[in-house]
Amino acid sequence: MNIAKKEPDSHVRKIMSESIKDSDDIPREIVMIIAEDEAVVAVPILQFSKVLTDDNLIYIIKNTEDVSKEEGISKRETVSGNVCDALIDKDHESVVVTLLENKGASITYDGYERILNNYSQKKVVIDIIMQRPQVPAKIIQFATKAANNGNDADIANNAENELEFNNFLNMARAKGVKDDLIPIFALCKGSLRLYELCVARKMHVPTINIKRVLEVDDTFEKFDVIYDRAELPDGLRDATRILYMVLKDFENEFEVEKGGLSEYNSKRVINNMMMLSEDIGGIDNLEFVISLVKLGVIDITDS
Repeated sequence: MNIAKKEPDSHVRKIMSESIKDSDDIPREIVMIIAEDEAVVAVPILQFSKVLTDDNLIYIIKNTEDVSKEEGISKRETVSGNVCDALIDKDHESVVVTLLENKGASITYDGYERILNNYSQKKVVIDIIMQRPQVPAKIIQFATKAANNGNDADIANNAENELEFNNFLNMARAKGVKDDLIPIFALCKGSLRLYELCVARKMHVPTINIKRVLEVDDTFEKFDVIYDRAELPDGLRDATRILYMVLKDFENEFEVEKGGLSEYNSKRVINNMMMLSEDIGGIDNLEFVISLVKLGVIDITDS
């Protein structure tokens, strides 16, 4: 393994790095020699080697200005809070973005605060924070303020949406819908926009933030993040996601009447929910959500 020190050809050293990056049997001193090499050699080890301890990683972070090395560490399968803090302290935006995108990164509360202090004007950073699971509620509130530049005259708080939400809430309660089901019932009425408004109210964030998170969500992972963060019933998540997926498919195909779905369109939605459920392999509590769709069919008292 002296080749790690003596081999002059970086291509050969890179091949060595790639060959041992997943091995747990290589002496740490050899791994550290490669980890401190130039980036093209070091990055595979920095990203994948489990031989490196947190202390090793923090030492490398503090003694390098090579962003590609820091990005390699930020992509590790798991990144501890202490390592996250060390990376955030280097104040390189691309590293912070990579870290935020890594679900295995255990970013501390202080780490989030430093990110917000340093990048409050960076939309990409704020958007990723809003989309990450298990972000402290206070951090979400700070990110919300940053996203709206402290402007309280937000779409979620204007008089028109406030009136619409209260009217919908009263109508849903009159139909016997429990408060924890109100956002789900908004979907059952066929309204993606009303769902965003209801979820925003539960999370105490502007509606525009929810809209931004959900507008690009091909895998529907962000739907799950928002659903969980709004503390909606866990047992109804899968069935509600099916309804949401169907409504997204229909989004440009029909307009939701003021009071909700017509009987004809509600049948189309229900049929597609059942077909999608069969394709996926069965969904718990689907019939309950379908019953809410039927309850939400437009009638003259809803207007």
